[in-house]
Amino acid sequence: MFSDYNTEEQDTCNIEQNLKQKWLPLYQKDTQLAMKILIALKSDIQKQMSSFIQSSIDYMKSLDDQVQELQLKSNQIGSLLYQLPSQVYNNPNQLNLLISESLVDGERIKEFLKIKLRNFVDSDNLINFIQKIQQIKFDDSIRIFNRIFQPQQNQKDGNWTCNQHNERIRYVQLNEEVSNKIACEYCRQDNKYGQYITLQSLKNRWNEYILETAKSFNLVQNKLVSKSNIISQTISSLQLHFQKLIDQINQQLNNQSTIELNKLLNIKNKNNILYQFSNTLENDQFHQQFQLMQYDWSEFSTGQLGDVAYICRQKNQIEQIEQESIYKDIQITNMLNQSKCFTNMMIIQFESFLKYWNKPQINYNQNSEIVESGNQAVPLNYQLLEQYNVKEEKCLSFAFNSDSSILVVGCNCFIKVFEFKQGQLTLRQILNDHKDYVRCLYFMNRTNQFISGCNDCKIMIWSCDSNNLWYCSQVLEGHTDYVRAGVIMNNREDLIISGCDDRSIRFWSKKDSQWHCKQILNGHSAEVRSLSLNPSSTQLISCSTGTEIFLTQYHQNRKQWCIIQIIPTNKCGYSLKFIKDDLFTFQPFDQEILQIYKREQEQQNFQIIQELKVNSKDNRLDFFSQQLIEEKSILLHKNGNTINIIQINQKNNEFSVVQSIQSSDVYLYGSMTRDGKYLVTWDNESRSIRVRKYQQ
Repeated sequence: MFSDYNTEEQDTCNIEQNLKQKWLPLYQKDTQLAMKILIALKSDIQKQMSSFIQSSIDYMKSLDDQVQELQLKSNQIGSLLYQLPSQVYNNPNQLNLLISESLVDGERIKEFLKIKLRNFVDSDNLINFIQKIQQIKFDDSIRIFNRIFQPQQNQKDGNWTCNQHNERIRYVQLNEEVSNKIACEYCRQDNKYGQYITLQSLKNRWNEYILETAKSFNLVQNKLVSKSNIISQTISSLQLHFQKLIDQINQQLNNQSTIELNKLLNIKNKNNILYQFSNTLENDQFHQQFQLMQYDWSEFSTGQLGDVAYICRQKNQIEQIEQESIYKDIQITNMLNQSKCFTNMMIIQFESFLKYWNKPQINYNQNSEIVESGNQAVPLNYQLLEQYNVKEEKCLSFAFNSDSSILVVGCNCFIKVFEFKQGQLTLRQILNDHKDYVRCLYFMNRTNQFISGCNDCKIMIWSCDSNNLWYCSQVLEGHTDYVRAGVIMNNREDLIISGCDDRSIRFWSKKDSQWHCKQILNGHSAEVRSLSLNPSSTQLISCSTGTEIFLTQYHQNRKQWCIIQIIPTNKCGYSLKFIKDDLFTFQPFDQEILQIYKREQEQQNFQIIQELKVNSKDNRLDFFSQQLIEEKSILLHKNGNTINIIQINQKNNEFSVVQSIQSSDVYLYGSMTRDGKYLVTWDNESRSIRVRKYQQ
């Protein structure tokens, strides 16, 4: 892999290239690992301070000194290399001497720390500590560094022989459909139509690939490793915290319930799940490629030659590395949030466990946080106005304008515009520009316009002319699947946000009277199902058919929306809605509960504070956006085949179901007027738009 030179005749430029692009990332990785091990060892030593406080302090000071020395040497070498060739242009042996001394220092530090440990550590701990220090390795750095400066002949190919003809391998195939990519002269003659290149050409491509990708991979990998270390620290603190709680509870209960308690907690299994992720950082295809880069060309096996040929055929490697790092970053964040959720769950279970043992006469209910509705608020009554029913086929979306005088309804692929007056519907216009089911509608408050999203992947802006006739003024294109998670706007109505089955969320801004896609947010593991902006329009929540809620925030400096929290869920998302800036609701699929999330003060992350029991049957997944009627503190919410009207106590954030409207199946859609006086629905059973009026 490296070009070899005689130290008396070598080219400084080539040494510079080898050191900067190939050796330095490996050396920095070894240094980072050594520093990580020493820091972890320091943590272990701290736990033993009660028995040898002064000795431990002295040793920890030594560890700090070694960490600083490693960091200093690493910085010096990195700075020197990036000043090449000006500093050592005519004297590469000076560079050889400096780096060789640094590498020897790494081994010296290891032996120094081992000797010093023996002075004050007992035998059991000694074995554990020495094993940690033994993990420090600069072997690969030394070997590869010596190879750069060691006088050698020109690099030779490996002794690769064709199994079929027992002849020297000279060619490789880059055609991905060919299983045997390596070939001798006879193999090439047997396959005249093969797309062959020589081994020298492959070698040149491989070196170009290394230069292109090694530095990028090393940068993103270091970021991911640093972030994954936070998970390890979180897990370690969790273990200590819960072990103390276990000891306290066992003392209170006179050890009568150790078995039951351990079954309840099952901490070990949970922690094993969290630890599994760290291994994935070193098991993906790019890490395996990085390991392959450390081999000398002549050391490759025939199988590895085939791997190299496959890798060199790939395109957009830098982009793939960045995408992989984004995906892993989301995974790490998800794991970190899971550990926090696990902490909260354990605290609740500890408290419930204590209640159970201290008051055995009370029937323990693990869902004690679930609030039974029905008796906590005065029931509402929306009565059906049969005389105003309108027969329609499959109405999937509804939206009222600001004064509730106009209702637009998505009827199959048509948009029907109704005049709405005291509950009576009068059809005024039918719009037929969409080519598939119209799944979401949004009426603007500041202008006489509305937005539609459709299964034809298009979003349309509708305007009204001087004759009160509606027309499509702009088509927004870019989504590649059904637009049915919602189209919503911020308070100023200068931003449109759309969610789609293509797993993306798009942000559209207005410029020169036309809307343009300003940002595309990816990351959801499956189709986006629901969107909601907080009242301040500074944060967005979204859920999908994957098991996560994304909390996204607008950053003024970066001028874009960024994911700030990934909330893991047990079920995929059905719908969600911001109630306040620090409070939102979430409906998991196939659950007869509505989860209430609130932002905690300390960490500023959202956590579940209540699970409200809601009426539901036939829980097949379908779309129905939750609607908040601020004037009456009412939340319109559908789960399965049931619309639940939920009263919200704004003082204490209590939620209560005050009326339920049930249909024969999940095909039930609707909307309320802005003042909450009327509820308009369509159901598959009646095949009609039905109007209900609030009765006091």
